[in-house]
This record gives sequence, C-alpha cells and structure tokens, in this order.
Amino acid sequence: MKTNLISTHHDAGVIAEIQAGTYVGFAKLSDTEYFSADKYASNTFLNIMEDKTPAHARCAQINGTKTTPAMAFGSAFHAALLEPHAFQHEYAVKPRSEDYPHTIDTVDQIKERLKVLDQPVGGTRAVLMARLKISDPETVFWDDLYDSIVRNKTVLSYDDNAALSLMRQSVLEHQGASALFKLGAPEIAMFWQDQDTGVMCKGKVDWLCLDLGYIADVKTTICASEYEFAKTAANLKYHRQAAFYLDGFNAIADAGATEFVNIVVEKTPDIVNAAGDLRHAVAIRMLDDASVEVGRVEYKRNLAVYAECVRTGIWPGYGSGITASALPHWAFK
Repeated sequence: MKTNLISTHHDAGVIAEIQAGTYVGFAKLSDTEYFSADKYASNTFLNIMEDKTPAHARCAQINGTKTTPAMAFGSAFHAALLEPHAFQHEYAVKPRSEDYPHTIDTVDQIKERLKVLDQPVGGTRAVLMARLKISDPETVFWDDLYDSIVRNKTVLSYDDNAALSLMRQSVLEHQGASALFKLGAPEIAMFWQDQDTGVMCKGKVDWLCLDLGYIADVKTTICASEYEFAKTAANLKYHRQAAFYLDGFNAIADAGATEFVNIVVEKTPDIVNAAGDLRHAVAIRMLDDASVEVGRVEYKRNLAVYAECVRTGIWPGYGSGITASALPHWAFK
C-alpha cells in the first residue's frame, strides 16, 4: 500500500523492518541507520557495479565506501544548509589558541602561574597541572577547553567553516533556491521495491516535498553554467540518480513526484550581491525528460544484474581470462 507518511528514527518497529530489508516507505534516519541498511540496493551501489564490477559493489554494500575530503566537506555543507541545528550539534570549528588568551597551555605558562601563587615549580607537566588545578581551581587549561569544544564532534578548520557559512548564505539569498526549502523536510530516506525485478531499493534525498511532489538535491561544482552542468551530470550519472529517486518516490507515495531539481552551488565565491559582498553563484538545474529516461534505462539494466547476483549468490569481478584492450581513440591522433 502506498503512503505519504514519514516515520521517524525513534520508531523501533521501522528500524527492525529496515534492518530486515522489508520496509517500504519514507523514514527520517541518521546516516548510520541509513548506511547500515545493507539489504537494499542504492544508486551509488548500482553505479559502482557498472563502473567497476558487481564484486566491487558488493564490497561497498557490506563495508561502505571511503569518505574523501571532498565528500566530508559536502556532508558538512548539506548539514549547515539543510539542518543547521544538527550542524551545531555535530560540528565544531577547530579552536584557535589566540581566540582564548586567558587559557594556559605551555609548561612555562603553568610555572609562571605557580610562581605567582607561591607554589613549587618542579615536576612533570602532569604534576604541574594537577598542582595548579588545586591551587587555582579557576584556571582554564587549553587542552581542557579544546576538548570541551570538539568532544564527539566533527572538527572543521576555520577556513572551511567560513566557506560553509558563505555558501549557505549564498543559497539562502537566492530567491528560487530558498523558496524550494519553504515546504518539505530535509534528509529523508526512501525504501521501496522495484516492480520489474523485485529488488528492494533505497535512497536518501536532500530535500523532499510530499505536498508539491518534488525532490531537491544540493550539489557543489566548479561551474554551474548549463553546459558545464550537463557535462558533469553525464560524468557523475546525475540522470540515473534523478530517475532512480523519482521512481522510488512514486513507488511509495500516493501523489507522484514529477520533478528532481538540482540546486547547484559553485565552490569558489566569484560573484557579488547587490551590496557588493562576495557570494557563491547558485543555479537551479533540472535534467529534461529524455535525459532522465536514459538514466532510467541504465539503472534498470544495472538492477537486473543485481537481481541475478542475488539469485545466484555470485558477484563476479573482472574475470580470470585475458582480454585485449585498445588505446582510447584520442591516443591515435
């Protein structure tokens, strides 16, 4: 039965169904909960299967994929833009000692303070710190302050945090992009069954609007022009993602999704706003129906291969035979 309801991650019954690979619907999950759902095929998984082999995809499905610095920055940007409260809870800017001149850090600083208090200055750093804490409980040590700020959080450099803030501000000042975030909810997981193969599938969308039936995806890029976006879309398989997510939405919801919108943010601040302040260029791009249909054909082909691997339990690699390889055409010029 189709539904428009979004379950929260607090629902233990939903989590149990997801872990069993039987849940169909929307859910608000943490990344850990989502990525642990390894009985579902994802768009990333299907792309790895075609770009490399089913064996590589199976490994990624079980063990996850390596997070690159670019991916980590992208995740931080998504959190800052789409879930600012969660961003404050999960991220911290790396403290700089010059911003906290009242703290004590070096052995020399500890000794100087002990001298003022007429205390002995002999012993190891640990002994000196313990002595100073007893003599002056109000002393703030740099190590303690640093730990209190970054504990259990992902640490961002000062420059990265400044870049994230400016990128977020650029999107919020963009009339079209900001309007897309007025209705709907961020970071929604979808779980559905592909009707052609019976394969259970999953996807996690950046922004989902059930009422108006659209999915919004935030992407960063070097250049957001129409031509460059089209090239990037082909290279990074955005057309497959659009088809996969739209089909997933429509397999779950009563009201069908008709639009998969890309909010594209340039990585370098190369424009100014009306006040002359530096900003990142933002564009809203959507692939046409023909491009999305190509993506649908491609992901369906990969899904059929996946279904066969599941049926046989065989996840082939590159093979054991010898293959003849030709140089690319440009090498002959």
